[in-house]
Amino acid sequence: MDTNLVQTLRDFMSFSSSYLHREFTKHTFHKREKEKHDFVTDCDLFIEDKFRDLVLRHWPDSSIVAEERNSRKGTGKYTFIIDPIDGTNNFSAGIPVYGTSISVFKENEPYYSIVSLSNDILLEAYNHKSYLNNNEVIINSSRELRIILSDSRFEKITLYCNRDVIFELAEKVGKFRMLGAAVYNISYVALGYGVVSIEFDLKPVDYPGCAHFLENAGGIAEPFHGSRSWKDLKPCGLIFAQCDEHLNRVKEIVKKYLKEDSG
Repeated sequence: MDTNLVQTLRDFMSFSSSYLHREFTKHTFHKREKEKHDFVTDCDLFIEDKFRDLVLRHWPDSSIVAEERNSRKGTGKYTFIIDPIDGTNNFSAGIPVYGTSISVFKENEPYYSIVSLSNDILLEAYNHKSYLNNNEVIINSSRELRIILSDSRFEKITLYCNRDVIFELAEKVGKFRMLGAAVYNISYVALGYGVVSIEFDLKPVDYPGCAHFLENAGGIAEPFHGSRSWKDLKPCGLIFAQCDEHLNRVKEIVKKYLKEDSG
């Protein structure tokens, strides 16, 4: 493990978390609508630009996959992926459920990930282990499939599945929690607050950090449309689960309602 890389990204995450906390409290930033119900703020752009500058200063030949600016294809062994604010709509509305996700791939495999949640939770994944505030996390799977977490707006869900998928999941599986930030949904599966998260419409920046954290902790991240593996870094739908039993019960229902052109 490259200890310089790890410490540099820890320091950056500390800086960005403090910055976001200040800006969230002041609430003087500007926002604009990128597309219907999807916003970007000055804070997203500031963090992403600072991160890009950091990467190019320390690892100038690396690739960068980013949320707001154009991605960069480098020639080096590292690919840096950042979502500066996952849950921008929450952040801009004054709801303290958001986070920042950074993941590093080395030669197309997840190498190091760090995720900062707005409730002072810091998640890391490296060397096949996951950590919550420096304490190792290992999933203790629940036998009861009690919560489904989905971050997609209803109109997004119906792009890929018949709307009846929601009713059957509610009938056969359990309660729904919609937190408005994929970093929370996925991380909370690994931490035991939820059992499964279904994400119907994820961009490549949305999930690598949390998927890496979940898998290292013993969970599963499996696409159901758009990609064969989350490591391909393609737009896709993903099911995040604590174990195969939970994954298969939910996947059976989702696949039943998946539209033909989404499979």
